[in-house]
Amino acid sequence: MIEFKNVSKVYPNGARGLKNINIKIEKGEFVVVVGLSGAGKSTLLRSINRLHEVSNGEIIVGGKSITKAQGTDLYRIRRDIGMIFQHFNLVKRSSVMRNVLSGRAGYHSTWKMVLGLFPKKDKELAIQALKRVNMPEKAYIRADQLSGGQQQRVSIARALAQEAKLILADEPVASLDPLTTKQVMDDLQRVNQELGITMVVNLHFIDVARKYATRIIGLRRSRF
Repeated sequence: MIEFKNVSKVYPNGARGLKNINIKIEKGEFVVVVGLSGAGKSTLLRSINRLHEVSNGEIIVGGKSITKAQGTDLYRIRRDIGMIFQHFNLVKRSSVMRNVLSGRAGYHSTWKMVLGLFPKKDKELAIQALKRVNMPEKAYIRADQLSGGQQQRVSIARALAQEAKLILADEPVASLDPLTTKQVMDDLQRVNQELGITMVVNLHFIDVARKYATRIIGLRRSRF
């Protein structure tokens, strides 16, 4: 599913984000990346979908080079990659349903998205995604009326509605309490096990990583 080939990242100020990373992540794995703040976890994760450009090396996603891809090819690779952020990245004034439907953006023109012209199939996908995270009854309330844990579960549903083959989660439970952390991580594990979606998750907590990961990768000073 993912292969890093001698990947390095150096920021404009000279700081090193990654150094000579070589690793393969197989389809269906639940990989947790652990390390101290500043170790390079977010850089590693965000380089997979090119939110961060690497300085050297190559990243292969689903058999295609995302580092070399341009235009339509890059767009199509990214469409298969869902992203879950620490602070949820929801449109707070929009409904839960509208936020989940935003996962369909890669399949429609911009003007249809702006006008909210989603076909019936997309709405059915959104409801099914919300059922996966046990939140269908929240579909038509505003996102800012949800707790932090509920908002993160909406972001998982958004990635499911996107029909992502790979989900990247950057510190998805860092701002959540222990009970809510378990709920969110249980959702991610269930999605991985039942749908076979590959997961790459950044975490600070070793005990959580041991409970959920099929493999743990440690980063220290931008290296494994």
